[in-house]
Amino acid sequence: MAVGASGRVYAGTRGSRPSGHGAQPRELRSRPAVERLVERSKHPTQRAKQRRPWPAGFGLAIGLLAGACGENHHDVYLEALKIEGDAERHQCRLGFDPETNNNTLSSDRAANCLYELRRAQARYEHARSLGAKGRDIELKLEDIDTKIKRLEGMVETISAIERDQKLSP
Repeated sequence: MAVGASGRVYAGTRGSRPSGHGAQPRELRSRPAVERLVERSKHPTQRAKQRRPWPAGFGLAIGLLAGACGENHHDVYLEALKIEGDAERHQCRLGFDPETNNNTLSSDRAANCLYELRRAQARYEHARSLGAKGRDIELKLEDIDTKIKRLEGMVETISAIERDQKLSP
């Protein structure tokens, strides 16, 4: 065992100091050299924050300018895809009734699904009006039109069945 300059007791087989320490004890190192080492070890973005080459409001001005450009057809198309996907995963999904061991679909759930699909259809049409063209958007519009027509018929049928069940004792 050995006692270091700071009064700590070191137990080891490789000499009096633990591995990884330099030739000089920490107390003997010069302060400015340590500060320079810390400054060099900082990440480049942390050093840039200290210098600030641009005025403080420059980032705000760029952000407002980018936000003022409006929406483009690609972003609107992606939003429509997201709306349609969320509708298919949530509102349009069948429920499961464990008592009867069957899938169920209520008129409220079908109506919510229809509402979300119409929202997606409106966004697809808006994307086309902004300049989206090609076979992909045309196929999506045709596909969503057929889904909406089929779902409208389902909502009417389910509503009629639910009305009949409420009227019969």
